[in-house]
Amino acid sequence: MIGYPGASPKEVESGVVQPIEKIVSNIKGVEDVYSTSMSGMAMLTVQFYVGEDVERSLVKLYNELMKNMDRMPQGVTMPLVKTRSIDDVPVLAFTLWSEKMGGFQMRQVAEVVGNEIKKIPDVAQINITGGQSRQVKVVLDKDKMTESKVDFNSIAQSMAE
Repeated sequence: MIGYPGASPKEVESGVVQPIEKIVSNIKGVEDVYSTSMSGMAMLTVQFYVGEDVERSLVKLYNELMKNMDRMPQGVTMPLVKTRSIDDVPVLAFTLWSEKMGGFQMRQVAEVVGNEIKKIPDVAQINITGGQSRQVKVVLDKDKMTESKVDFNSIAQSMAE
């Protein structure tokens, strides 16, 4: 993953993704390179051939990336490299859906289900995505604030605590 804050997907594609794809695809042992360009960020997947030494492959990847960072546009962040293996592929994915519950309620149900699944032996990780976290909506009434001699900053400070 490589950040390019403020850049459009086209700028990310031409300024970051295309040069890096050329660089890493020439590394010995690389089978395929896949990429996605988004606003302000690029994500590349570098797939090595089966049987390649993981540590050596990572060292080669880091070396090539670092050697060529000076060719990147100004503002591009240092690459974040995360390894993935066949053991990192999710074994199971659940989708919860309801016509009667809102996003917050569904997330609460997902958290309860997730906590139960965590209790199962050999479960390594649970990720919950989607739904809505709890939110508080504050509507300020200027007249009542004046009556109470309260200003916006004191309310914001109280809420931060």
